[in-house]
Amino acid sequence: YSVAFSTGRRAEIHTRQDPRRMMHCTSPDKRGQLIVPPSMLSNALLTLAQTAPTSGSGETVQAADVLHMLAVSVALALPSLWLLHRLTRRDHRINAAPMRGSTLTPMHLLVVFALWQGSTVLVAQSLMFLGNAQASIAAGIVGQVLLIASAVWLGAKTFDLGVRQGMGLDARKPAKDTLKAVLLYFLAAPVVTLLSMTIRWLVPNLEIHEMLRQIVLQPVAWKVAIAFSAVVAAPLAEEIFFRGLLQSMLRKHMAPWPAIIVTSVVFGLIHLSVPDSVIPLMLFGAALGWAYENTGRLLTPILLHMVFNGVSVSAALMSGNG
Repeated sequence: YSVAFSTGRRAEIHTRQDPRRMMHCTSPDKRGQLIVPPSMLSNALLTLAQTAPTSGSGETVQAADVLHMLAVSVALALPSLWLLHRLTRRDHRINAAPMRGSTLTPMHLLVVFALWQGSTVLVAQSLMFLGNAQASIAAGIVGQVLLIASAVWLGAKTFDLGVRQGMGLDARKPAKDTLKAVLLYFLAAPVVTLLSMTIRWLVPNLEIHEMLRQIVLQPVAWKVAIAFSAVVAAPLAEEIFFRGLLQSMLRKHMAPWPAIIVTSVVFGLIHLSVPDSVIPLMLFGAALGWAYENTGRLLTPILLHMVFNGVSVSAALMSGNG
């Protein structure tokens, strides 16, 4: 699963801002450097971290909260977009992204998907003596591990150049891929959060992600299990399956952006249990898909997914402790 920012209180930040430092906050200076006042950036980061789900049924989002998140989105997304553009130069265009030769078919993916979902249900049923919540947590981890193993095995059997060079499951350029993941997070996460908050403002009282509720309620050992599932296992499993397998298969039949869009729609629909997250996660999926096509490697989308879920889990824990 992916953990989306469902909603949260608008961060109350009380800092003194020098009006002179607020001028030209995102404009390049004469030397071509981007001027972003530290106080404004720190406020935006704090707001993004605090705009997170709670353990309740979801707080009411007001119009002022949406407008505040809009300002935060602009403050974070514009500098990130500029830096990402400078980092990728002309490489940000993916129209000519190479295809990843494979013999993947829809039947291959359906079998892996059925194994993933079926094993999760069977393990949950067999562990019901632990309680509904604990059984679901354990079953989720087992299903994710099986998904990783089966998807990697399938990739090794079907990609012309194997898992590393064919599917892109390697770390040839870790520093550059990590930097791209961080910049993409600050570009995508505020927009995804803004969209989720807007949905909650229009449709109040929506439930938050069940695992975010459970990580607040469960004892320490199960908190660790949920955190591992959300921050480590889920990004690995979902990126290998959705980007590595599904998007690669679609690329055999269509251009990069149509393949990204179709994969992102499927990715969002998988999270129907969290209604306010479906459309935002489609948007987030597009960022993940672009990262995959841009680099040809899975490291950037995996790291981006890990950071996204990690911030959500941390915010949920902090709100529960608060």
